[in-house]
Amino acid sequence: MVLSHSVFSWNVFISAIAVWTIVLLCVWRGINSSSYVVWVTVPVPIFFILVMVAKGLTLDGSDLGLRMYLLGHDAHDEPPDWKKQLG
Repeated sequence: MVLSHSVFSWNVFISAIAVWTIVLLCVWRGINSSSYVVWVTVPVPIFFILVMVAKGLTLDGSDLGLRMYLLGHDAHDEPPDWKKQLG
């Protein structure tokens, strides 16, 4: 069995230190700081989801994928032939 060697990454190290520092400060400040944490932890994932959806909608063929997903039809407005696709 061949084991791969891991490489130290400064980006991951600094990010982990930052996250642990933020968690430590939140725990140290107690329940009073929980409202401030919510102000960050709720909108940030929503922002990233919107960015990923916008990126997905700009890819080639995304209109065909949306048509198939929403309407169940391909580019020629025909339903898929499931017998042919399932073998």
